[in-house]
Amino acid sequence: MLDAVLGDVFEPGTSFALWLLLDPAAGERILNGDDFARAAVGGLRYETGQHPQDRRLTELVAELRDRAPYVARWWDDQSVTD
Repeated sequence: MLDAVLGDVFEPGTSFALWLLLDPAAGERILNGDDFARAAVGGLRYETGQHPQDRRLTELVAELRDRAPYVARWWDDQSVTD
C-alpha cells in the first residue's frame, strides 16, 4: 500500500530518509514536504543523540549532509524533534 501512496517501491532495508530528503518525487507526493523533511532531519538528529554509536545511522546522516546542502543547513541549526 505504501508504494501506491508514495509512487515508489520500498524494498526491505530501503532508507525512507534517503528517499524523502533526496528524491524529487518525494516533494511531489508529500503535502508540506518541506516541513516533513525538516522534521525528519530533526528526528535523525534526535536519534543520533540517543544512539551515538550507531554506525549505520552516522553514515546515513553523513551521506544526507554530503548530498543535500539543505540537510546540512538544517542539521547545523540544531533543531531536534521527538
